[in-house]
Amino acid sequence: MKQLRYLNISNSRFNDQGPPWALTVHDVQWISNLSSLQHLGMAGICLGETPSLFQVLNRFPSFLSLHLSQCGLNNSHLSWHPINSSFHGVRHLDLGQNDFPGTVPSMIQNMTSLRFLDLSFNLFITSSIHNSFGNFKNLLHLNIVANAFSGIEKGLLLMFGNICYLRSLDISYNQLPGEQIGKYRNLSGCFGHDLEALNLDYARISGYVPNWLGILGNLKHVHLSHNQLNGTVPESLGQLSNLETLDLSYDSLEAAICEVHFASQSKLKTLSIGSTGLTIKIKSDWIPPFQLEYIEMESCKFGTQIPQWLQTQSKATTLLLSNASIWGTLPKWMKDMNLNELDLSHNQIKGTLPRFPSNLKLIDLSGNSISGVLPERMGDMLPHLSSLILLNNLIKGSIPNSLCHIKTMVVVELSNNNLAGNIPDCWRHHQDIEVVDQSSNNLSGVAPTPWGISVG
Repeated sequence: MKQLRYLNISNSRFNDQGPPWALTVHDVQWISNLSSLQHLGMAGICLGETPSLFQVLNRFPSFLSLHLSQCGLNNSHLSWHPINSSFHGVRHLDLGQNDFPGTVPSMIQNMTSLRFLDLSFNLFITSSIHNSFGNFKNLLHLNIVANAFSGIEKGLLLMFGNICYLRSLDISYNQLPGEQIGKYRNLSGCFGHDLEALNLDYARISGYVPNWLGILGNLKHVHLSHNQLNGTVPESLGQLSNLETLDLSYDSLEAAICEVHFASQSKLKTLSIGSTGLTIKIKSDWIPPFQLEYIEMESCKFGTQIPQWLQTQSKATTLLLSNASIWGTLPKWMKDMNLNELDLSHNQIKGTLPRFPSNLKLIDLSGNSISGVLPERMGDMLPHLSSLILLNNLIKGSIPNSLCHIKTMVVVELSNNNLAGNIPDCWRHHQDIEVVDQSSNNLSGVAPTPWGISVG
């Protein structure tokens, strides 16, 4: 065992019981016998009662990686300050989901050889992210999600200029009120040339979407959602030819989105710009350079019929366009899409229901002016459907019995239509069904238990 270099006992357990940790360790002196150890994984094992953990680990001359997430560690474990530490050579350190309050300890800040650092889901506090992490010149990945960091203080750009090899930065779910990441113009150093992923979701940043994002040519994933960003979306984003994910949802953006914003984004797979107030100024016959898989543009302002360019998105599995000022009828080509989720609720869509993709799991067309009848074989044509939401429309006729054939059904919302005939007495046998609402129609009979909805 003295020659052992790699040991991973993460999430070990003797049985299926024992939350919150699978295994509790009170003494780690046994690790000292593994004198050649370089990689140690003990994630998910309770080490809260082993205050000597890092003293023991410091005896190893060449540690390279430590995986200690969800171990019940706290400041007492890191209060030890060795004069000669063997941790200076550590390249991978994962201390996520522990209980570290206060500032980032000097013991961590002195690990200047780090390539990967995960301090997510702790209680670290600092007003300057750069002061805490700016010394990690070789860092590739930094994850400080869900802490109590309160300010970037221009540190974001300083980090990009000083940490030349940084590939991913995740500061989401912190509290950075008033931080305006788009105001800085004097860029220096290597400035994030290798950055591939930037996540600032739920960080309470303000200002506008920075134009300098467009020069980070290796960016693959940009997450800036649920902040207080305003202003326009810079056209420079369209030059990010490696971009796969763009999420600007739930910000307070203005002006318009047009073709130039996507000019070179041939690899884009996820587009989420919903609940922003953006106006969509894209020609209906535009041929996009990308093949999207996830399309979320809720509460954007289209003011058109369902855009023809969506027909080209053959890989799309999710299409969310609720409250998007869309009018007209549902196109026949929609049946040829590969959708699992379709939400076109709260628009001005009229006409009858077309044939839908057979693998749909969710259909939400509520709050429109859809008329006609429900297709008699609707249940047979949609065997995987779990949510059918058609309330507040003008649908007439009877509820087809074929809907009862859908074994995956969970939600059926048909209220406030012009349906007539008898209420189907079949969903009582579906164990997974949670909601059946057929109220405010012209149906006869009493809805079966357990819902207890009486309809006359």
